[in-house]
Amino acid sequence: MSFTLEPKEAPEEAKVTPVLSKDLADLPGKEGLMLTVEYPPGAAHPIHRHYAHAFVYVLEGSIVMQVRGGKEVTLTPGQTFYEGPSEVQVVGRTPAKPSRRNS
Repeated sequence: MSFTLEPKEAPEEAKVTPVLSKDLADLPGKEGLMLTVEYPPGAAHPIHRHYAHAFVYVLEGSIVMQVRGGKEVTLTPGQTFYEGPSEVQVVGRTPAKPSRRNS
C-alpha cells in the first residue's frame, strides 16, 4: 500500500491595516492604535492575550468572540466587544462569510 501526501494550502491570513497610531503623552511608552482587520471566510485564531485594551467594532459580516470566563458572543455590524489587558481570548472565529472589524 502506498500513500501520496499533498501539502495543504496555508490558510488565508487576516489582513491588518493600521488606521491610526498615537503616542499617549500622559502614559510614557504607551500608544493608542486603531486597526482594520479583515478576516477571510472560516478564519479562526488560537487562544491568545493582547496585553492591552482592545475595543472591537464590527463593520461587516460577523465574528464569534469569547474571553475566558465570559460568554461566547456572535457580533454583527455595529456591535462591539471589549478585551482587557489581563483577559485571554479563547474564541475568535468567523463563519464561512468574510468579516471586517475595527479594533
